[in-house]
Amino acid sequence: MGLVPRRTVCLALVLTCVLPAALLAQEAPRIAQIDVTGHRLVEESAIRLRLKTRVGDSFSVERVREDVEALYKMGFFDNVELDATPFEGGLRLTYRVIEKPTVRQVRIEGSEAIKEDVIRDKLDLAPGAVFSPQAVAKNAEKVRAFYEEEGYYQAEVTGSHQTVSDREMEVVFRIREGEIYRIREVRIEGNQGLSNRQVKKVMATEARFLWWFPPGILKKTDLAQDVDRIKALYLDNGYLQIRVEEPQVLRDDVNHRLEVVVRLQEGPQYSVGEVRVTGITVFPPEEILKGLRIAQAKVFSRDLLRRDIGRLSERYGEQGYVFVDIAPVTKTDEERKTIDLTLEVSEGRQAVLERIEVRGNTKTHDKVIRRQLELAEGDVFNGRWLQQGRQRLLALNYFEEVKVGTETGTAPEKLVLNLDVKEKPTGRVGFGAGFSTGSGLAGL
Repeated sequence: MGLVPRRTVCLALVLTCVLPAALLAQEAPRIAQIDVTGHRLVEESAIRLRLKTRVGDSFSVERVREDVEALYKMGFFDNVELDATPFEGGLRLTYRVIEKPTVRQVRIEGSEAIKEDVIRDKLDLAPGAVFSPQAVAKNAEKVRAFYEEEGYYQAEVTGSHQTVSDREMEVVFRIREGEIYRIREVRIEGNQGLSNRQVKKVMATEARFLWWFPPGILKKTDLAQDVDRIKALYLDNGYLQIRVEEPQVLRDDVNHRLEVVVRLQEGPQYSVGEVRVTGITVFPPEEILKGLRIAQAKVFSRDLLRRDIGRLSERYGEQGYVFVDIAPVTKTDEERKTIDLTLEVSEGRQAVLERIEVRGNTKTHDKVIRRQLELAEGDVFNGRWLQQGRQRLLALNYFEEVKVGTETGTAPEKLVLNLDVKEKPTGRVGFGAGFSTGSGLAGL
């Protein structure tokens, strides 16, 4: 058996001493009634929900000890007591709880550079909440971390509390903001194939190099995303083994400036080797291969490959092959530093439009909407035609929003087109639309 709160253990020992007569008179007394007292804010139903002991059960020291432990774990009580007294040939159990104090008021002192409302939005401690010193400390740290994110690296935040009534506390967060830190320099180290300018261009983190420019404030979220942006840049330029270390932030506490150092290990640059396509029957493979931009490129690019796959998927969609799967398979030649690429195409079945469902129109007749679509029930599905039909619907200026989506019909190769429109109220201008393709269509 695992460890339980000390008060719970003591309770079990007290029960075994208080009830010897009852336990001797009848080996397992029946629970005749269960009462809950002392609660003010926590609903009785919520407390009873945690109790395993039920009226009619045989009394069990182990079970009531688990009940008390469960009530403590709710986090709302400073103390839980249990009385067991004879009642109608059995026992009456009374769970007495003493609730923790609640927060009457939260005050924020010392916030000048950042508005108080902004700081309050970062807190999860508000009037009416259950008070705990741990929650105060946790929220003080959250505010301090927020200040650091805003460039105040010397900010200090302390949380304190004082009793204002019998069961209420006032919480105060005192802030010493300090000076704001600005980025003096962003330094890139280890790069040879790509220039500092190329790397910095994709970064959101940048220095303030002229006094009239916006301040270069370090955002840790931006800096973390910068690592991914730099990796993407290198992968799109053939550096498949790129490694970007966690950026180092150096502080100058005298001048309140920061220096960001990004260290790279580029690795070799890979060029495009042989490019092949397999599994294509709908189009001439030579035509597809000729249209692949990755096949014409010198340096391997992940982004170029992604775009080629997207364009090829669209071509298949125009022919009704909305479930096409295109898998790029690469083979690296370390000696020549080349990447051989094979696009393995699984075309799937050609989809037929089984039914068109028009929904949301109350003033516009179905036939007016259907007339804007080049697709009709029974046609081979065509993604480009569907997009053009959507544009014509929007051009009518009848609709505020147009959503299209598909679902499987009576067979895997049969599709149901769901066309949801939201008509404009009289006198309102503006519209929106959603359309996406992937393994089919999805509403936005």
